[in-house]
Amino acid sequence: MRAEKGPKKNKERVTRREFLEVALGGVLITGAILWYLKKRVGEVSKETKEKFSLEKFLSEINEELTKIENNEELALIPEQKEEIEKISKEFKENLEKLSYPIKAYFITDNPVVALDTLWEEKNDYIKKHIENNIEEIIIGFREIKLNFLKRIEVEPKGYIEDLEKFVDYIQKCIIESLSILHKEKLLENERYNFDEETKSFILEILKDTEFFDFLTKTLLSLIFVEICNTGKGVEENKKVLTYLLRKYGLRFLSFIPSIYDKVFSIGPFQLSELVIGEEKDKFYPINFINNFVIDFDEEIRREFNLPKYKLPSSLEKFNIRDHFRAEIYLLLFYLLELFREVDLEKIKKTYQKDKKWFYYQLCYYLAGCHHLPGATKSLFKMFLEDEENIENQKSFLDFAENQNANKNLITYLERFRDNLKGAN
Repeated sequence: MRAEKGPKKNKERVTRREFLEVALGGVLITGAILWYLKKRVGEVSKETKEKFSLEKFLSEINEELTKIENNEELALIPEQKEEIEKISKEFKENLEKLSYPIKAYFITDNPVVALDTLWEEKNDYIKKHIENNIEEIIIGFREIKLNFLKRIEVEPKGYIEDLEKFVDYIQKCIIESLSILHKEKLLENERYNFDEETKSFILEILKDTEFFDFLTKTLLSLIFVEICNTGKGVEENKKVLTYLLRKYGLRFLSFIPSIYDKVFSIGPFQLSELVIGEEKDKFYPINFINNFVIDFDEEIRREFNLPKYKLPSSLEKFNIRDHFRAEIYLLLFYLLELFREVDLEKIKKTYQKDKKWFYYQLCYYLAGCHHLPGATKSLFKMFLEDEENIENQKSFLDFAENQNANKNLITYLERFRDNLKGAN
């Protein structure tokens, strides 16, 4: 994504009362939290709503996420042990046929060796595809690599035994990330300055339990595409992710470099320095959304054992959870850009025609923006403006293929579609 200039950062702090009004919508629990509570305890009673404490809720979510991230041991049942051994054997027997990054995962059983292999493969790519400052870039990447190798040896691994628990981790990240965001101020920012009707409609989507389910599937599918793509379909990709979570852990995922990329790009979503950074004259989407994360005062943080929720502006400083929150904020940014650039009635008509179909197309849009935002935004705007697409509930991907869109984008969306269908 090309950097673009944006509005000045909003540095004002928010009082606890203001925060509660935004997060709870006055007296109601926000849709994100209600969605999560229903998944845990079923229908939420009026009494539960009245006794609800946001700080306590965030404290519990943080505790649960931290426990997963600090997990140093796995009590795998015999069937799970057999499964991981079978996956390891299957891929190692076909090692020469594998491409990177998959190949590096199975060269060894040592995460340090696997990570070192990945970063050296990236350096080899840099040597072949960059003409200027090659030595300086490689030295910089090796310094980063050494830092990551040290961290992966001493920091908790964050093992997860199965994809179901990983999905639960993703959902908790979504809930936490959206619950600490000052949505009203974001929607009223000078970049958007949405009217009341637009704000109301966006908030309706952000409170919709179906939207959260689709957002979860989108995040999982992006991980399959970005770091687990075997070229053999979603079931094989699931095997790779299961292996990584049980064998190397979440920490390893956060250090994986994008091999086939000329810029610094890492993590489960392969986020790059184009979407988050420290240069003051550039506009970074994640930095922009990060401006609207609420700062709790020290007293509240100590009382409820809450972390500092603001994201670092450097990918090198990211912890495990930062990658997930950053991707959630990046997708939220692209969602808001859609409302900024497309007439509200066009979006509403699509939504009202068939909400589930609309969310599927929205998933393709978000995935495309993650990969190639400029081309995707232009195509999706054209897609919504064609009445035939809406009336016949056509696929955005089919539309893009018929427009002779960027081949790289089409390939990416085809991979995403195949994974999205199997991300259950």
